[in-house]
Amino acid sequence: MAMKYVIGPIIIGIVLVLSTIGYSQVIDKTVAVVNDEVISQAEIDSVLASLYIEYKGTYKGAELAEKMEEARRNILKQLVEDKLVLQKAKSEKIEVPEKEVQERMERVKSKFSSEKEFLETLEKENLTKNKLESRYRDQLMMRKLFEREVMSKITVSPTEIVDYYQSHPNNFKEPGGVKIKGLIVKSEEGQEDEAMRLAWLLIDEIKSGKDFDKIVDEHTDDPCIILAGSDNFVKNGELNPEVEEVVFNMEIGEVSSEPILINPGYCIFKVVDKKTGGVKEFSEVEARIQNIIFNSKVQKALREWINNLKDESYISIN
Repeated sequence: MAMKYVIGPIIIGIVLVLSTIGYSQVIDKTVAVVNDEVISQAEIDSVLASLYIEYKGTYKGAELAEKMEEARRNILKQLVEDKLVLQKAKSEKIEVPEKEVQERMERVKSKFSSEKEFLETLEKENLTKNKLESRYRDQLMMRKLFEREVMSKITVSPTEIVDYYQSHPNNFKEPGGVKIKGLIVKSEEGQEDEAMRLAWLLIDEIKSGKDFDKIVDEHTDDPCIILAGSDNFVKNGELNPEVEEVVFNMEIGEVSSEPILINPGYCIFKVVDKKTGGVKEFSEVEARIQNIIFNSKVQKALREWINNLKDESYISIN
């Protein structure tokens, strides 16, 4: 079974953004020493600038500002930890294929409307393509070390998955749902009575034995009639309360016994399929549980690994 994983905010890639102003200004000041390397204000600004290039294509306005504020709170701690991981990766001679660096660059560039906008943003933040590639190369190197030293050593047993499923039933509850088709007889202003009469006429035809789908086919070109429906199950709370009261009390194949007035007109529904709510079967959520347990172990092991690197290192923050 393939595993997916999520890496938390304390690792690889330095999930940070910066303000649209202020960070392109380089201030040469030492803010921390990590082993035999320093972290300067200029380095902080450079890292923020390179990541701003990446996040500017994803976040806008208030959301970008929120990410920026998060960066201000966490950046120094993150840079210290990343410096430790990068130093370890270099000492272990971790290699990164150039192809992976270029693929990362292309993904970032694709978030911009044009090559010109991408290059203009680089220039604005006092960056070059080479500097950005170097930043991504370091990130990929750190990630490869993390995968080797942490992720590759984590396993999830079948017993753990079963135990989690049995002890967290509320996490896997699924509400009931219906799959419906419907006819909407449009009700124009001043023609409400006529629309209602047509809706009742269609219901009478269905009650007399005419197939719902055949009626739909016969009226596909009628401008007064709209075909509605969904290929997906609709859950409780997703429909108009008046509609839910009707369709969730119908059986599969049943058609509503009277039209329901819902803008833009009178509606007639047929229940195509139906499923009751309850806890999902183990087979449906096994992979999901495996990922939940795996990610939890990753976060714990990662923190322990980072702390060990700190214990073995000299760190001074001004």
